[in-house]
Amino acid sequence: PSGPMRRGAPVVKPKDMKGTLRRLWELTKGHRKGLTWMLLLSALASASAMLSPLIIGNAVNAIDAGNPAVWILLLLLGLYLTDWLVRFLQQFFMASIGQHIILHIRKTLFSSMEKLPLAFFDKRQHGELMSRLTNDVDNISTTISDSLSQLMIYGFTILGVFFIMLYENVILTGVALISVFLVLILTKTITRHTRTLFKEQQKILGQLNGQVEESISGLSMVKA
Repeated sequence: PSGPMRRGAPVVKPKDMKGTLRRLWELTKGHRKGLTWMLLLSALASASAMLSPLIIGNAVNAIDAGNPAVWILLLLLGLYLTDWLVRFLQQFFMASIGQHIILHIRKTLFSSMEKLPLAFFDKRQHGELMSRLTNDVDNISTTISDSLSQLMIYGFTILGVFFIMLYENVILTGVALISVFLVLILTKTITRHTRTLFKEQQKILGQLNGQVEESISGLSMVKA
């Protein structure tokens, strides 16, 4: 944005979300090694989540018919163990990949700040800059480490379940989509309020960091 940033200004939503994501994608170029494996692991985790209800249904039908369901139960046990292993590997690799990307982002930001003129720092609180370099980057880290992996799993799961529902019964699929639509409306209403509260939280956090940096951190120097 043009002009000096107002002290304690709230974090605003990007005007160009696609452009922001594109810049973030380009910024992490060369440091996204392993995301292909994450995509594969997410697909496997989604497949296990979709297959387990089908196997459970077959087991219940076999038991209800008086047939032994030992092999079906063993298959279900193996599926659960595989699902646990896949999710563990996904979280393990995602933590490593996410921290590697965040390290690159932090180094890039610090390198950019070294090239800024002194006038830039005179017009801004030190605590506000620290908040953007720590708290805001931590939010990106959380998104990459946690939300991205969950987004992959849920994306594959939603698509898979949707096609299975269409295959089983089109009418019931339409009824289920109506409830999903109502949930989306409720979620959008709630997020509209929580987004405002989150902006207020970031604003207060920036002011608090500025106060701590200027009043407490410099106390020893003032006494000297």
